[in-house]
Amino acid sequence: MHHLRSPRGFPDSGHLGGGSMVDQVGHRLGDVATWLAQSTPDIAVNLIAAALGGCAVWATGQARRRTRLVRARRFWRDIGDRGVTVVVGAHDRGELDLWEPSGLVGLGCVRAVVAVQGQLRAFGFDAPVESAEELVSRELRRDLVLIGGPDANSVTAAMIQRIRPTLSFGFPAWRKHVVTLVDTTTGVAYRPKYDKRGRVTVDYGLLVRAPNPLADDGTEVIILAGCWGHGTAAAAESLGGKSLHRHKVSTRQPFEALVKVEVLDRHNHAVSVLAVRALDASRDSRP
Repeated sequence: MHHLRSPRGFPDSGHLGGGSMVDQVGHRLGDVATWLAQSTPDIAVNLIAAALGGCAVWATGQARRRTRLVRARRFWRDIGDRGVTVVVGAHDRGELDLWEPSGLVGLGCVRAVVAVQGQLRAFGFDAPVESAEELVSRELRRDLVLIGGPDANSVTAAMIQRIRPTLSFGFPAWRKHVVTLVDTTTGVAYRPKYDKRGRVTVDYGLLVRAPNPLADDGTEVIILAGCWGHGTAAAAESLGGKSLHRHKVSTRQPFEALVKVEVLDRHNHAVSVLAVRALDASRDSRP
């Protein structure tokens, strides 16, 4: 006759010391019940603490998000209320018309447009997009967001030429297609970096808010210009981030900012604001 084995973890019925398996199971269940009764207060306290911690983390995140939204809303409020136009320039129309007669725009500029429109629409503002070549003279006196550097956007080139006396960052050799941002106060040059295959790994961008030098009614221009398109997109993305608005310089007043972006496989990643400087709005830069 075969001897039946007990389930793993329980003594065999033949070695129970006079008790049955049912009695042993009962004792085990009783021990578990006793442990639960003794541990319930600790478990409850831990659950409550975890719940409170989770709520605190959620509330902190919501508060930070709300703060960023409030700052971004303040940045765009006056421009959005007056009505703003986003202006994009096409690259070298004469040389590239064979590829696309309607004009070619870099992907970085497209991403910048999407970022700007997304921010404006989030606050209830409309943002029509126009080509720099199609703007008529009277439209140049409006509130404008200029996408692209002076070599890609003719309106950017015209505005920087007139704002330049107050700017410390600029593209001194843009007419030669030298993609370098230079700090004229220190002489430091910020050049894009590349990997062994020639792909961009680090790019820089310039962000400017200034009175429109072609108008006298309080309108403004926002310039988003990178060494390459990655820097242009990063300048646009920085408008919705916390890094820009945490600086002591008010972003509701004229200012300039230098932006850096890490690039991997042609995609922007970490965007940092290296410097923010107030512009002297009292200096009339109009010719």
